[in-house]
Amino acid sequence: MNIEELVPRVNVLCSLLEDFLAEVQRAPDKRPNPYAKLRELYPNAGKPWSAADDDALRQLFGEGKPVEDLALRFGRTSNGIRQRLERLGLLVPLAR
Repeated sequence: MNIEELVPRVNVLCSLLEDFLAEVQRAPDKRPNPYAKLRELYPNAGKPWSAADDDALRQLFGEGKPVEDLALRFGRTSNGIRQRLERLGLLVPLAR
């Protein structure tokens, strides 16, 4: 096969590849966000904690606020609040 016979085939392959890449870019991410459903009730679920949030959590927990109230205040799950309190050394980890 000579070069003149290859050029049309290469052009077809390039066109197919361009179409494929354009379709991949248009397609939404197929992997669902594991926090999507949770964030309907808890908008900050799974998001990083800021230093200001940590300070406020320490303050409010020190004032005796229940974990459930803190969950509502910070837009996170009760489990997320407990885990953060454990990480901050304010709550003893539950046996797992």
